[in-house]
Amino acid sequence: MADVRKRICDATRAVFMNEGADGISMRRIAADVGITPTAIYRHFTDKSALIAAIVDEGFSILENKMRRAARGRTGRDTLKRLLDGYSDFALAYPQYYDFMFLLPRTGVRRYPDDFRRRESATFNILLDMVSETIESGEFKHDDALETSLTIWSHVHGFVSLYRCGRFGDHPVRFRSSFRRSLQRLFDGLAS
Repeated sequence: MADVRKRICDATRAVFMNEGADGISMRRIAADVGITPTAIYRHFTDKSALIAAIVDEGFSILENKMRRAARGRTGRDTLKRLLDGYSDFALAYPQYYDFMFLLPRTGVRRYPDDFRRRESATFNILLDMVSETIESGEFKHDDALETSLTIWSHVHGFVSLYRCGRFGDHPVRFRSSFRRSLQRLFDGLAS
């Protein structure tokens, strides 16, 4: 049974990576896996649940990248590595990034309540790092949640502009602009 679910997820991921969410249908995935269309419903209630499983994979990849960057370290330089990991994720997994952050979907976390309740594993990593940077005095004293949202919005905006072609197709130019902009932001947040 778990093997069938894995095969369904594998087939969905393949379609998702090649065609995006629009290419996914329960009937198509069932055919790709070699099961009947009704059999797929034993594993997923609908297309939204199937896509949610794939989006969860994307968040897991992003969370792991961010945790590796932050492991055992604190401060502005570590925060820069963490945010580089975020932009690396967007460049390496554009389909995941677009669907996770640029397209409307059900079940997204909402600011501020969901983030205040720490319901986002990826945002929690950023929030914890920003809190530590404020506590150490590297950033001026301010609300850690709002400061994290400011930083996340800045990074997300830069990455989204790149994803929409505003930097052309020049990842090196993008990374250089991204890092300079992040430095300016951090200089403004410094104590």
